[in-house]
Amino acid sequence: MKNINYHPGLIILLTISVLFFCIQASLAQSGNVPKEGSIKLITQSVSQQQTGKLLYADSLGFRKISNFPASSDANITKYFKNGRYHIGVIREGYSAWSFAVKNFTHFVLSVNATQEMGPEDNDYGVVTRWKDAGNYSLFLISGDGFYSYAKRENNAWVVPVNWTRSSAINTGNTMNNIEVVSNGNNLTFYTNGAKLGDYVDSKPVSGDVGLWVETFTEGNVTIGFDSLKVLDITS
Repeated sequence: MKNINYHPGLIILLTISVLFFCIQASLAQSGNVPKEGSIKLITQSVSQQQTGKLLYADSLGFRKISNFPASSDANITKYFKNGRYHIGVIREGYSAWSFAVKNFTHFVLSVNATQEMGPEDNDYGVVTRWKDAGNYSLFLISGDGFYSYAKRENNAWVVPVNWTRSSAINTGNTMNNIEVVSNGNNLTFYTNGAKLGDYVDSKPVSGDVGLWVETFTEGNVTIGFDSLKVLDITS
């Protein structure tokens, strides 16, 4: 199993790393792992979101026209190849993210995420409502079929949703469509059109959006992202 780690040292790393659009420390090594009995298989409902005009789109296929950066070091790598933007985390127990460098309030975000390499014990997904290193939200799925929601508020982790198994998530080296609906205080999460949950999240209600990849006990996980879209919500 996996969970988000809340150790204080991460705050400093997050503050430094935002300048480079990536994290250099894991959020994974928490002892707050849900027991088997707390894992539930949820019943999904199909997404029927009404959306308005296109606010932002990035195919994530071409470096020259994308806001997302390409870079590499000993622990992470970010690059464009075969029509996708790849985030690879080489080291175990590490996280990496990249941002669109935009600001959105009421929106529907959709992106395709494909695990291309590495163990299934990982997580990947989207960052939303990024205000700064101490205030943002995460919606994550894993290669072994779990999802979770967590948020950072005033430099503290607030009410994370335990890792929960869902049959809507494609496991292994496959593609998943990830969708987040951000409407005022409300966040709703979908994978492959199936609603996985919702959450009331009042601080903040707007901010940047980004992509996230994390390893746990094993490294060398690569996720390819494509077809990022952010649309307005019709009333």
